[in-house]
Formats: sequence, C-alpha cells, structure tokens
Amino acid sequence: MTWSDWVKKLFITSTTKQYKNVSFTLFKGTLAVMNIHNKIIHCIENQEPITFVKYGDGEHNCMIGQPGANCDRDNFTAKKRNHLIDSLIYFNQFDTVYIGKWHCVEVYDHIEQNLLPGSKVNWANYHSLLFDNDDAENGFQDKIAICRAIKASKMKKIIVCNELLVKALSLLNINISIRVPLHNWYDTHLDEIKQHIINNVKEGETLMLITCAGMGSKCLIGDIHRIYPNGIYLDYGSGLDFICTKRDSRGWNYSYDALYNAFLPLLPEDWNDPKYDEIYNIARVHMGTHLPK
Repeated sequence: MTWSDWVKKLFITSTTKQYKNVSFTLFKGTLAVMNIHNKIIHCIENQEPITFVKYGDGEHNCMIGQPGANCDRDNFTAKKRNHLIDSLIYFNQFDTVYIGKWHCVEVYDHIEQNLLPGSKVNWANYHSLLFDNDDAENGFQDKIAICRAIKASKMKKIIVCNELLVKALSLLNINISIRVPLHNWYDTHLDEIKQHIINNVKEGETLMLITCAGMGSKCLIGDIHRIYPNGIYLDYGSGLDFICTKRDSRGWNYSYDALYNAFLPLLPEDWNDPKYDEIYNIARVHMGTHLPK
C-alpha cells in the first residue's frame, strides 16, 4: 500500500478550506495538515520568506537514538540526532516555517508530545514538494506550478544535492550547485557547505536554498536560516529524483513518461541529450536501493 493509499484508507472524508493562500485540509482523524503549494508560489513570486522542511520516519528514528540508517543508507549519528532536534525546536519559533507531517502517529506524536510539548506546530502536507500519486491524477499541476515559479524567480538560487541531480540546474535555472555524496555527508562536510553558501550570497541578495540531500538538509537549513531569516528554504528531498534521473526512488504508481509530459514546457532543449545516459545507469543502481530494480 502506498503512502497516499494508506492515508485515504485511514481518513475516509476530508474538507478543504482556503485562507490567505493556504489550504487547510481537515481530517476526521488527527492528521490535520496544511496544503501550502499556493503559499509557496506566492512567496517565491513576491520574494517573501517561507521555509518547508520534512521530518519523516528517518529523522524520527535518528532523533530517538535508534541505530542504523534510513532508506537512503544515511546513517543515524549522535551529532545528527542532536542537530535535528535543535533545528526542529528552532524552526517552530517562526510562523513562516512549515513542518512536513509524516503520516505515522508515532512520528508526529513524538514531536508534539516530547520535542515540542505545549507548542503549536505549523504542520504541512509532507508531500508539499513531492510528486505523489494524487498529483498524477491532475497531471502534477500544483507541483509543476511551484517548479515554474522557481525557474522564473530572479532570486539567488542555490541547490545542495548529489551529483546525479545535475539536470536540476537547467530545469530550475539554478545559479549555484553544491554537490554532496548520496549519503553520509553531514558529519564531515556540513561546515564546508555552510561556508560555501555564505560565500556565494552577496549583500542585498535574497537567498532561495533548495536541498535534495537527506536528513542533514534540515540541520543545514536551520543553520543558514539563522543567518538569512528572510530567505526561501525548500526541502525537496527526493522530489526531483524521478524527473532528473529516470529512477523512481520512492515507488510511486506513475511512469516517468507521465511526469516527463507534465514537465515538458519547463524542460531545456538538451534534456534528452545522450550525455546524461550515464546518470540514469548510476541512479538505477544507487538510488532507491530499498526498492526493486
């Protein structure tokens, strides 16, 4: 059962209300979240501050001190655990920060009851930037609209991602790409990456930071947000994997061709150039390793 199907089964009915560019989806259960895609677009187009970060099962397992790694083989470490908790507490001070709410009760209950007790959490749809099965039903229009706004933005755009997502630069008109390993970069490269970002933001520029770099992204965004609180921070995670590498790293129920056709108006002319073929071969082996090849 997919994440989307699981949610539908648990919460049969819902209503959606619109308020100040934010859609509130109110479930009969406890998984009330905000659909913020319109809010994200508004903030990008008007260069207003907004942050979206996801705290899922991997972050949860790391924050409770569980040994091992997440589905992307990103190790749980004590340093990462403490930093994830600190970043979550920091983020919850701001009305402009939205936290992606994972769908399992043990994850968001731990956050609400143990890490942020007595606090109001700005929960948003965990899939706010992910192209999920529900998006496929409407041709991915909402998520494509976010990408269109990013591509058109004149902000200083920096992406932190692995080398297999090189096509994201031309897809979104990114100014600067900072490459990290597929996993386990946080403990050894965090300070270097932060400095690289700081060195590339000039006085008077408004920063848009996009991360596709696993659990450490939340820590990185938190640290950079402290320096540039008026920026835009988008924790894309695996959201660009499929369109950029042809590897479905999360097991969705739609095809690459369906996603490609939706993205077509945004794709650069060289999108299908054979120079990218090696990326697809490597991604097939090294991305979504928890899924069948």
